[in-house]
Amino acid sequence: MPLNTDEQRYQTLDGLRGVAAIAVMFGHFSQQRISILGHPVVPFTQSSLAVDLFFILSGFVLSHAYGARLADGLSFGGLMLRRVVRLYPMFLIGLTLGAAGLVAIAAPGRADLGAGDALASVWTNLFFLPYLAHDHMREATGGLLSSPIFPANPPAWSLFFEMVASAGLFWLIRLRGRGLAILAAVGWIGFVAAGFWIGLDGDKTGFNPSIGWSLDSFLGGFFRVAYGFALGMLIHRWRATIEQALRPRLPRILLDPWILYAIALASLVNPFAARGVLTAPTLLVVMPMLVALATMCRPSGRGVTRISLLLGSLSYPLYCLHYPIGRLLGLGWPELAAHNAVFTGVAAAISIGAAYLAARFIDEPAQRAISRMRAARAAGQPSSIDRISGHDPTRSGRAEHPSPRDTMRSRPPS
Repeated sequence: MPLNTDEQRYQTLDGLRGVAAIAVMFGHFSQQRISILGHPVVPFTQSSLAVDLFFILSGFVLSHAYGARLADGLSFGGLMLRRVVRLYPMFLIGLTLGAAGLVAIAAPGRADLGAGDALASVWTNLFFLPYLAHDHMREATGGLLSSPIFPANPPAWSLFFEMVASAGLFWLIRLRGRGLAILAAVGWIGFVAAGFWIGLDGDKTGFNPSIGWSLDSFLGGFFRVAYGFALGMLIHRWRATIEQALRPRLPRILLDPWILYAIALASLVNPFAARGVLTAPTLLVVMPMLVALATMCRPSGRGVTRISLLLGSLSYPLYCLHYPIGRLLGLGWPELAAHNAVFTGVAAAISIGAAYLAARFIDEPAQRAISRMRAARAAGQPSSIDRISGHDPTRSGRAEHPSPRDTMRSRPPS
């Protein structure tokens, strides 16, 4: 069935999310140094910026998906229930896989995290809550993690902040553009301050954007998500004005999805942070500009449409599954982990394959079930979610009519 123009436009956001998830995966797996102009560097050291792209995408997508529903009377409980239903199945699978690896990681000599604390952390994380009561742990591949707040599956830290942002949406959607701009500015200032605080620790210097995932940087994560989420909401709020101002002045090449995917990948592969000199402009200009341009893209051709949809469907499962898979592979095959380039290729292939199977047989069927419930609501029949949350579309000014774009995922994930 042919897609309408609006559907096609937002497929590019799906593609961006998939590119970001792939970059996060390689950033976690790859420790291989290469030489550029005589300087040893590690590609994907900027891959943590993919999380900020996820937060911006979430602000845009959730504003689009839930703005009208909240105006029609969707309750706070109804909103949060929908977000849990959307995010929890893949999160739970990733946490379960991660728990198996965590038990081995918690063995003596690998971590200050004992078996009892490991189980306590899994129990806490099971409720989307951070675990803030342990010291440090060493990964199977030899890298040091300093107190991850989701020890079983460290990338899941961003899902906690995703839920915080989802809760905030209930009130933020009522703000005018100026209020959102102030929130984004305050978030940015706090984000930069926390990044410098972490970046100046020990022998490090400069701005380190990788905050929020560990015990020592946890509070900075609130500023980080506030910046990205509010900025995404602003882009959604002002999307027509942005398009009217930019489209006549932009070269057509910048509205090509392939070009946007290439820019996103190059920004995340970039091994040069220059102590934050390159990182800050990427966060402040490149990432929001990519999202704004992606909303103006209209993919032409079956090839780019299929790739964009595939990237979008893989993004969230890949984000949830890649780290536990890599950890288990490193624990079970330490000889492979000793050869990082080979390990990265094998772990990436297994992770992408697992993400595809999870998307096809778990994630997408779950979303179709949700879509059927939404269709029932559009017909004026309260769904099971409505009965649980207490929201009845027949009592609002109009029934909710599901948009194809409402099925877009919010994000994954570093």
